[in-house]
Amino acid sequence: MLSVIVVDYNSIEKTLKYIRDISKKLIVDGDIHYIIVDNHSDVENLCENHKYSHCFSGKEKLTHKKSDEFEGKRVSRYSFGGKSLTYISAGENLGYAKGNNLGMRLSEKLFGDEYYLVSNNDIEISDTFDFGRIKGIFDRNTAIAVIGPKIVGLDGEVQSPNRKPTAFGNLVMTYLSMATHDKIFKWNDVDYTDESKICYRVMGSFMLIRASAMSEVGMFDEKTFMFAEEMILSERLLRCGYLTYFYNGLSVIHAHGESVDKLEDRSEPVRWAHESLSYYFKEYRKTSEIIIRFGRVVCGLYIKLYKLKKKIASR
Repeated sequence: MLSVIVVDYNSIEKTLKYIRDISKKLIVDGDIHYIIVDNHSDVENLCENHKYSHCFSGKEKLTHKKSDEFEGKRVSRYSFGGKSLTYISAGENLGYAKGNNLGMRLSEKLFGDEYYLVSNNDIEISDTFDFGRIKGIFDRNTAIAVIGPKIVGLDGEVQSPNRKPTAFGNLVMTYLSMATHDKIFKWNDVDYTDESKICYRVMGSFMLIRASAMSEVGMFDEKTFMFAEEMILSERLLRCGYLTYFYNGLSVIHAHGESVDKLEDRSEPVRWAHESLSYYFKEYRKTSEIIIRFGRVVCGLYIKLYKLKKKIASR
């Protein structure tokens, strides 16, 4: 029925606790499988490692079932509280798109589930989440391929759904604005309203996906490492006649940017974001090369300014 896929990077304990918590709130009328794609470490056995064995205890104690391989990568399968947990070591940092694609291919091979829940581990679901309501939306409209809930940041600001972005706003104005602010943010494209509706895209931090549609469009575009994956997916879906839907009947909290804020040099994710956005606008939106190049110059100037300010502050 449903595979919950979480791509982890150096926070496996947090991911395990997230799976433990969401498994208590997620109601599914059918099988549910949890899949961890580890983009950093290689844990031999989650049960025996003292760092992680405490994440599940009592009736939900994690039990190792078997180990095998998938696409040359080690796979370990566990059970907890009657549920299934599968861990795959990627062997390297694949990023968002490749990591989730690996998880979805593994799900297809092992379980053949009809739906995926692609989720970050920094999501909090406050109430019980009945997947039956989501499935009802998928059943009523077979053109809907992706569904996303209301996502709220720690600052209380709504992050999703989103309208179709503009190239000038994302490639130029974002970096001009960032030059005068001490935080990383994007040009605002939030399109939130109180009613559920068809929208351009939802946030990739928590999205529910029809597996057959994902397979048809070729999953996520693996030419991006991080950022812009949802925009690219929306374009791929639209080309095949599929739609994205915002469901206001579910709200989750997202600690957006938490991992980025911990980085000592924040120019790296800025560069990742700009490269992904440039690729999206060039390949999927056929944006003028003039705007692409202008954006590259502005982004480069921002990074130089950021590093200069950091150097001055460290003196």
